[in-house]
Amino acid sequence: MAVEQAILGGATMVQFREKELTGARLEQDARAVQAVCRKHGVPFIMNNDVDLAQKLDADGVTYVPAMAESCDISEDGLTYTFTLRDGLKWSDGSDLTAYDFEYAWMRVMNPETGSKCVSDMWGVIKNAEAWYNGECTAEDVGVKAVDDKTFVVELEAATPWFLKLTATSSFFPVCKAVVEANPTWTADVATYVSNGPFMLTEYSSLNRLVLDKNPNYYM
Repeated sequence: MAVEQAILGGATMVQFREKELTGARLEQDARAVQAVCRKHGVPFIMNNDVDLAQKLDADGVTYVPAMAESCDISEDGLTYTFTLRDGLKWSDGSDLTAYDFEYAWMRVMNPETGSKCVSDMWGVIKNAEAWYNGECTAEDVGVKAVDDKTFVVELEAATPWFLKLTATSSFFPVCKAVVEANPTWTADVATYVSNGPFMLTEYSSLNRLVLDKNPNYYM
């Protein structure tokens, strides 16, 4: 049960950590980790060390603001304006901005990336599929950061479940500066940068997973 609580994330995981593991490291048996991941369909590491614009709450049903403190939706349901929280940081202490979200989502849609997640954005984000197929340019895609705290998303058609989509792994933010400086940044915990309540500090082929509390997390 303790392993399951930790893996499911959100408020339940944070409470579990604060009550029983403050100042300690969270280490889980590999078989228990794999069992819970199979049951719930969530990757252990990614669910714990990355926060999105929205996230699934501890009840497993409700979607709540995460990195974005608010989202204004136009009357026609085609334009979503996300406003990030003040003072957001990556685990390395660098600023997390709306430009990181723009970069991350555009990176998924970029045909040169070859992301397997790109189809999650087709038919949803304006011109996502058209850009992938070479029918328009990146400038025509409906994701734009307008300042450090604000990014605007235009949709192909009204999509009432769009906020739920932004709480899925296809919409993870990444640190633009880190990715551009080191294309293999995810291969080594020394260069791995995240923004969730925990950060990966040790990893060995699921024989050992160690997550430390992220001192730069907003909560």
